[in-house]
Amino acid sequence: MAERAFEAFRRGDVLVRWDYPPAMWDAYVAAETRRSRRSVWIVLAIIFLPMLAMAAWIGYAVPERPTQKLKACAIAVSAVIALAGVARLLGQRFVRRRATAMVACPRAHVGLTAIYCGGTFNFWGSQLRALQRVSIEPAPAPASRSASPSSSA
Repeated sequence: MAERAFEAFRRGDVLVRWDYPPAMWDAYVAAETRRSRRSVWIVLAIIFLPMLAMAAWIGYAVPERPTQKLKACAIAVSAVIALAGVARLLGQRFVRRRATAMVACPRAHVGLTAIYCGGTFNFWGSQLRALQRVSIEPAPAPASRSASPSSSA
């Protein structure tokens, strides 16, 4: 079903299409990039802080002598830190690629079953999500330019 929705987008079968003004789109991309970076840190903390504690505990619990315990802890903790570093680099790469895709596509296409916005296709199909409401908001009135009277001297 998602394939059919995507093909409809490719044919131009959409309800509405619009381009964002550059200032609005740049602000949105910046906000999304900040949100994505924060999300990467949260996911890393949720995954790797418990792993770090577990690695330290296992490293301390397994060997018998204190020097072996310290060495095993250091190895286990270093392994988790290395994995977290790789995951962080992958997360940063994802954020950069996403921001680049968004900057390149400052437009939105809305269909009955999906939306294509900022280079991302989101399909809601028959699941619990659906297009519920669409409204057209009036554009702000253009700033009037008053002619300044010319002074003749």
